[in-house]
Amino acid sequence: SAGGSNVAASALLKVADENTGTEAGARALLGAAGQLYTDNKLDEAKTSFQRFISEYPESKLLGQAKYGLAVCLEAQGKNAEAITAYGEVANRFQDENVMAPAKLALGRLYETEKKLEQARDAYMDIARDARSGSTLGAEAQARLMDLLQKHPDLRPKPSAPAAGRSPFMPAPASVPQQ
Repeated sequence: SAGGSNVAASALLKVADENTGTEAGARALLGAAGQLYTDNKLDEAKTSFQRFISEYPESKLLGQAKYGLAVCLEAQGKNAEAITAYGEVANRFQDENVMAPAKLALGRLYETEKKLEQARDAYMDIARDARSGSTLGAEAQARLMDLLQKHPDLRPKPSAPAAGRSPFMPAPASVPQQ
């Protein structure tokens, strides 16, 4: 129920306030921010994500907080700010579970903003990097194919042959080193 989730968010904020600077406080604050987002209290969620970012800049959960902030900005229709925020997540948090979802969101927003080359590049990055069979990889692949079907001019150009090599001859096979 909505009433129950309001209680959950305020209980988590109380724990965060009582445990400022601790791992428990960090987790509670991030949990409260997520619950506020789920409750569609976007301003409060955004404020809580921003508070986390300023109070816990060294936390291993920082990527999740920055991703949460980007999601709030997107939900508020602040596309330019969301693109900047997702871009930071995608570029700064390479190993985290937030990188691929941030790139996928970037691709979607770039499409919305008619920045189609950037959308293509974001989708190609995910499709290339995602584990084969991953949901995000499959979604990126589907979005990429749809984008290229609607805009054939975005298809990557074949790369030019290396200097001095005939374009009709295959490149020499590399010999594995013993």
